[in-house]
Amino acid sequence: MSIQMLFLSLIIGWIRKGSLKNFVNLHLRAFYLLYLAFFLQLLAFILHYRLKSSDLFLVPFLYTISFVPLILWTIFNRHYWEMWLLAFGLILNFLVISINGGKMPIYRPALQYIRAEEKFVSAMKKGGYYRYKLSEGNEPLFFLSDYIPWPPRFILDNIDLYILPRRNVFSPGDLIMSLGICFLIQRGMLIKDEEEKI
Repeated sequence: MSIQMLFLSLIIGWIRKGSLKNFVNLHLRAFYLLYLAFFLQLLAFILHYRLKSSDLFLVPFLYTISFVPLILWTIFNRHYWEMWLLAFGLILNFLVISINGGKMPIYRPALQYIRAEEKFVSAMKKGGYYRYKLSEGNEPLFFLSDYIPWPPRFILDNIDLYILPRRNVFSPGDLIMSLGICFLIQRGMLIKDEEEKI
């Protein structure tokens, strides 16, 4: 989820007179699955920098399977319809990452569009962005990969790059997850007293 979407969700919630305190009224289950997913991704991160390579089997494998507890968490909390969006986005990302060897393809022309190719390639050579691989558009399930650039060209052409909001390239799954999280934040901020029987 992009930082822009997170802040936009919070601002909309405050405009609608919501409060972060209301999140305590949400009935969310199985938080241990989120901790497990975080642990798996942290372990992949540590091993990547210890082994000095993300091409080894273990690092992409750990990153890929970290999606499983996240998907299970959304299933455990499917009593909120927003979780169905979140689950769908996670599954789309899981599919494209798993079929591409544990890495998300990121479309080179999209990086060029947001003027970030040089920075991205340089960071990759230094060991960064180990969860990604550059794509020319011919990878399996490319239509689910990161190829949607942000911000659009008219913003890039009219605003100094140094004051732009964070530039990024998204996948369809990212956008669907962002919508799910946005709607869930709205629910959490506006709910007063959870009366649903769960």
